Amino acid sequence: IEPSSTTVIVRHKDSDSSAWSELWRMDPAKGSVTFPLGFEGADLVVASNVESQTMQVRKFDLKERKLGEVLVSHPRFDIGSDQVGSPLPGPIWNAKGNQLLGFSVLAERLQSVWIDQRFARIQRGIDELFPGKVNQLSINPSDGRFIVASSSDRAPVRWYLFDESPGKIEELFSSRPDNPGRVISW
Repeated sequence: IEPSSTTVIVRHKDSDSSAWSELWRMDPAKGSVTFPLGFEGADLVVASNVESQTMQVRKFDLKERKLGEVLVSHPRFDIGSDQVGSPLPGPIWNAKGNQLLGFSVLAERLQSVWIDQRFARIQRGIDELFPGKVNQLSINPSDGRFIVASSSDRAPVRWYLFDESPGKIEELFSSRPDNPGRVISW
């Protein structure tokens, strides 16, 4: 941030020994913003509201110094960052941490928006099986099996084992076996 200004300058170094180079300038008080989120391989991943009403996750081309393809967006809610740069529930990476699979989105309830089509398909199936619930998938599916945590404001968390190959799911346990969904209010 420049002194006595709201202009933010985003810089990048190719290596520890290289010089800093400016990627872009922005003034969050005056319009569209772009915030770096991290790297996926050699690609810079950013949250941006350029040409969008909400923050969306995009690639940024470091050589051309311009925004690239939209990786994930939501029509009503910001993803990756809010419009002042504060991080939101965020990126979902693979087990090795080198591939961006999707994002958690804080909407009416926590949602997962997937870039990876395999996870999007599995999420749709789990959401159809447990409608009206927050259904979160574990992200270490090397053998095609996932832990699913399912809950709502009226139901305690229940964990399931989902086996992708036969498409079977079985309940493992509940966080409140003594309270199978009784409502509490004040």
